[in-house]
Amino acid sequence: MGLLARVSFDQPSHLKQKSKTQRTQWWTRSKSLGIDAFVCIVSAFGETEFMCVCSESRMGDEAASNARLKQLSEDQDRAHTSLQLVEPHAYDVSRLISSLSSRVSNIELCEFTGILLPSFYPTLRALQKLASTLDLPFPDLIAPDADSIFDGSVPPPRYASQPGFAFDLQPIANGTTLLLSPNRAFNYQKLQDHSQLDHAQQVAVVEALSRNLALIQGPPGTGKSYTGVALVKVLLNAAKRTKLGPIICVCYTNHALDQLLEHLVNEGVEGVIRVGSRSKSELLRPRNLREVARGMEQTSAERRAYGVGKTALQTAATDFESYREAIKQPGSVDLIREYLREDNPKQFLQLFQSSTDRRQGNDRWTEVQRRDRRNPLEQWLEPRRGVFLNAKPGTVHASRQIDELCKVDLKTMTLPERKELHGYWESEIRRKAIAGCEYAMDDAKIGQESLDQVRQEADLRCLSQANIIGLTTSGLARNLSFLRHIRSKVLICEEAGEVLEAHLLTALLPSIEHAILIGDHQQLRPQIQNYELRSDSFRGKQYSLDVSLFERLVQPTVKDEVNLSLSDLRTQRRMHPSISQLIRRTIYPDLQDGASVKDYPPVTGIVKRLYWIDHQHPENNSNNEDSTSHSNDYEVDMTAALVSQLVRQGIYQSSDIAVITPYLGQFMKLRRKLATSFAITIGEKDIGELDRQGLAPDDNPGPSFTAEKGTLLQALRIATVDNFQGEEAKVVVISLVRSNKERKCGFLRTSNRINVLLSRAQHGMYLIGDAETYRNVDMWNKVIKMLDDEHNIGPSLSLRCPRHEATLIEVSTPDDFAIKSPEVSYCTKMSFVKSHAPEVVQVVIILARRNAALLVVIVW
Repeated sequence: MGLLARVSFDQPSHLKQKSKTQRTQWWTRSKSLGIDAFVCIVSAFGETEFMCVCSESRMGDEAASNARLKQLSEDQDRAHTSLQLVEPHAYDVSRLISSLSSRVSNIELCEFTGILLPSFYPTLRALQKLASTLDLPFPDLIAPDADSIFDGSVPPPRYASQPGFAFDLQPIANGTTLLLSPNRAFNYQKLQDHSQLDHAQQVAVVEALSRNLALIQGPPGTGKSYTGVALVKVLLNAAKRTKLGPIICVCYTNHALDQLLEHLVNEGVEGVIRVGSRSKSELLRPRNLREVARGMEQTSAERRAYGVGKTALQTAATDFESYREAIKQPGSVDLIREYLREDNPKQFLQLFQSSTDRRQGNDRWTEVQRRDRRNPLEQWLEPRRGVFLNAKPGTVHASRQIDELCKVDLKTMTLPERKELHGYWESEIRRKAIAGCEYAMDDAKIGQESLDQVRQEADLRCLSQANIIGLTTSGLARNLSFLRHIRSKVLICEEAGEVLEAHLLTALLPSIEHAILIGDHQQLRPQIQNYELRSDSFRGKQYSLDVSLFERLVQPTVKDEVNLSLSDLRTQRRMHPSISQLIRRTIYPDLQDGASVKDYPPVTGIVKRLYWIDHQHPENNSNNEDSTSHSNDYEVDMTAALVSQLVRQGIYQSSDIAVITPYLGQFMKLRRKLATSFAITIGEKDIGELDRQGLAPDDNPGPSFTAEKGTLLQALRIATVDNFQGEEAKVVVISLVRSNKERKCGFLRTSNRINVLLSRAQHGMYLIGDAETYRNVDMWNKVIKMLDDEHNIGPSLSLRCPRHEATLIEVSTPDDFAIKSPEVSYCTKMSFVKSHAPEVVQVVIILARRNAALLVVIVW
């Protein structure tokens, strides 16, 4: 755990008269001082210490969050929190203790809002180490010298360059032995005859195995993960011969990592170990490193080292506590007695000899004791009579320095001198105690390192026996020191186009001989919070931190930079052809449709499976063009009505439907609206984004009769477009939000986001937005033209009763769904009612409007 500082400060003035429940609600909504928040303490002397908010014990995320809220809201007058130093060096420990124990009270606590330390600190440290060692694989491709010339060829991995070596493709050729020798011609026909991979996937696998740094581009729905599993199977088949060590699989997010590892496990890959505690997967729980290591028996040497480390920690903790008490109360009699005994024996005897005399029965001191029961220190500081009153009242000495006062008889000092000397003793006791804290921290560090070493030895034994090690990029950076001992030769990165180059560079361990990056630079780029550091910013173009290593290698922006060829997957098996054409005719001209997607059923109850509901209802006001808080109330109501209409058909569960929007502001309003009718599920990245923006989830929305709530397994997914890459749903409803006279479409002006937005749906996709606002963006203009040519855009949506297909109903407002849709409206044809429920003797029809309901009872 290390040094932990408990800090308290005045509650915000408006909370002091509130109840505990109200204070808790306020701190929950504010998101200030959350776990891992990055803060700074500024002392009265201008010294700064960088720290982060922490929990006081090892506990899960939810328990830690609850403990934080209790600390902040329990006391009516003071809020409390616990902090840890970011880098607990001895000097920083000393300064922190001095600052917090100083009697000068104006210490300031500053929070860097929206910055969570674990999200960047491990990678930053790893980059700093990499900068000092320059120990990076593939330097001629990733960071070539200025005078180097790239001929376009990429050599095979070093382990695959041994004479006579060949990959056996048996795992992906239905058991048929098929050898692949890098740099030699390969017979694709034989693989085609025995593999379930399509031709583009086969080429991607062969080329990835033949290059030490391989790039595979996978457009939406083309089976990137499936191709990755095929590669893993072939590599594992060669692992023993080539001493590959465990294959490292790395992703940017925990969600993407869970999906990848689950795919491997479900495909029968054994020896998968997941590193990190943020997994939500039940399938991976027994494969988590902590669970696997718990079952690993310790060696006798490890048990001894663990005992030594634990004892050292306990001793250090005891010593630290005694030093802490000395810092808090340096003027206590016992501490001054011990200080004088060691540092000034003469004055020790002068001050505390009286106690000895009393024990020896000295009559003169017996008389004093009878009249003055104070301890010797108090008697000396404020003498009334007796030996400590030798200096007559009014006596004035020439100004004597502390050095002289430490040598003269205590009885000869004036009262001011006594107070000055006593203050000096206290400062010396504090100084020694602070130094003692540093020593205790050093001892604790040694003890903790011993315990860490024991844990790492067990972890290394577990990981060395694994076939697959799965980590996030930050998790790899955090465990860099001991992962270097595993000597892995192969790294596979999924969603590489979305990973910051800095994160991927730190993932390239020095032992790596073969790196396979799977992604798509034409989908989402890495997320950069600061617009001034992004490539689409005039100032940020020189930094372009949102350009991944994958994109830089494929589309270099600097002249004479290495330009690597990639393998591209071409057959998509997600979208109906009418949907996939939107990205095929704008981004991926070679994209093909798999046979299965052509047979998707139409969307029940709606005439068109692809449609843009065009409107001119203006967005809610927002002053900042790049703000995340844009919203549109009309689209909120229209989206909710459309989702309810889809669920009422009885064909789609709510879990088959996804609602996507570009803005957090709209996301929150949609969640509030839809949560009254459905169980809602929110992705990990959206939850993180809400935390960074300080937006709390809405409190319990009231129930509604409109539709039944489902279980979490049947929950409606709501997401922002940036956090839905890699996901899909049978039907997708999109709220575009922006509608303004200036025709500013905000976040959705980039083709990467448009690409992701339009490629999530399988059976049907419905966009709600103002087409005129989006026409000035080239890709949107092409999409709108395609929709217009197919009559798939207009101010109203056509509904259809599945039993009366000739009867079409046009809806253009949220109320129209309740009034006109076949499920709730009155049909004048009696056959309509008979065909829907011939056995019903009484039909109750509810015409639901926003503020009223009309009941019509038909007796049969």
